[in-house]
Amino acid sequence: MKLDEYGLPRENGATDWQDSARLAGILNVFSIRYFNMLQYVTHDFKFKHHKRYVRHPYERKYDFSRDQAVCLMAGLYFTNNCNLVNKNFIDGKDWFSPSHNGHVRICQGLKPRWHQKLWLWLDVFWACYVKPMAEPNQLLCMLMVADIKYLTFYVRRNKKWKEAIQNYWCGWRNEPEIAEQMISKIRNRVFYGNLK
Repeated sequence: MKLDEYGLPRENGATDWQDSARLAGILNVFSIRYFNMLQYVTHDFKFKHHKRYVRHPYERKYDFSRDQAVCLMAGLYFTNNCNLVNKNFIDGKDWFSPSHNGHVRICQGLKPRWHQKLWLWLDVFWACYVKPMAEPNQLLCMLMVADIKYLTFYVRRNKKWKEAIQNYWCGWRNEPEIAEQMISKIRNRVFYGNLK
């Protein structure tokens, strides 16, 4: 992992800093390294709420995507910044499913609604039985803040969950240590009950 002059992270395999917010969120969620998540929430008077999320505070080239937001919000939750979680801070055009909206509520310190929990079950079933090798970061961040039963089901039913993490992080991202730490944190949470 590389750090810029502001101390913000970038994967070794990445060529720009546009995934910095996603990476910082993941690193906080999985207790790999602490980053100040407040740097990714900025004032912007063009927007109704006078704030928005940014991929990197000083490189605002792209809209903020859902996969960025899910990880960032989880990072805000894990650093006790629930008051900053707001879906309206996102300027991207990605659709938020009911499970994503439930994730927003959890990260705000609220309970998800019944249909949001049901949709999360559908996401977990899809990941276990249809796309077990799909990029896991977004779902894993959601499962780390959700009730433990979702993550437990995912780990016990998806026989390729570790391989999916390794496939993503050990490939062009060139971050095998992150994969190892994520797997360790998930095991500790599922098998030993360590929540944060």
